Amino acid sequence: MLDHPREGQVPRRSGDQPPAAYVIEGTFPDVKLRADAPVSAHFAVAFAKALKAAVHASSGSLRSIAKEAGVTHPTVTRILDGQTLPDLRSISGLEVALHARLYPTELYQQFSATRSGANEPAGEAEQSR
Repeated sequence: MLDHPREGQVPRRSGDQPPAAYVIEGTFPDVKLRADAPVSAHFAVAFAKALKAAVHASSGSLRSIAKEAGVTHPTVTRILDGQTLPDLRSISGLEVALHARLYPTELYQQFSATRSGANEPAGEAEQSR
């Protein structure tokens, strides 16, 4: 069953929390996630890190970048704070506006390398044990 999202939020399966809910250390997006964090939380961290770096490297304000991307400023802020998962419209709009690849396309390889059912990327699972 899907929860009804607020504007700018991606619907989640019941029981899933925003990515920041899985943080055990640090400030989003520079965080360490709990061992039981879903794969989507790991992708959200990687995306938010790339977005943060691209925003800092750009000459535009967060508001102007959001406007050019076709998303609201609060949506971008919630993505950077780990309060929501970015949707495809936000991801693609921000990549085009910032002229940067933000989506962590290589991250799937780390999760594919883990044993079936594991939520941690390869390497992190060993560190947290």
